[in-house]
Amino acid sequence: MGNVKMKRVVGYARISSDSQIENTSIAEQVKKIEAYCISQGWELAGIFKDEGESGSTTEREGYRNMMQYVQQVDNGVTGVVVVKADRIHRRLRNLILLIEDELEPKGIAFISVSENFDTSTPSGMMFLQMIGSFSQI
Repeated sequence: MGNVKMKRVVGYARISSDSQIENTSIAEQVKKIEAYCISQGWELAGIFKDEGESGSTTEREGYRNMMQYVQQVDNGVTGVVVVKADRIHRRLRNLILLIEDELEPKGIAFISVSENFDTSTPSGMMFLQMIGSFSQI
């Protein structure tokens, strides 16, 4: 345990319509992300949010701000945490591009709280691809 480094992560929460507010509100997603980070002993650097925005596009202010933040090399972010993978992207292709082109090259894992996977592991990456396929359908 001597060389285990605490993860420094950011969270991302999104709802696209009023009908989603009841079961996946921004406040509920934030609570779950915060609780998960505490349970893992991770430092939560911040949570980026989008309300009323579709997950089928990256033209979301909170999403863009999060991506700009994680691209900064001096902030020490090692993970992006969401409640569910479909909160960040609806299309599997976009999710895989985010992970493989934007996050992995910088050593940043993608972590889903409710789906219980972390792309910093091979099994987590495989599980993500399975979940993403179902989300797209």
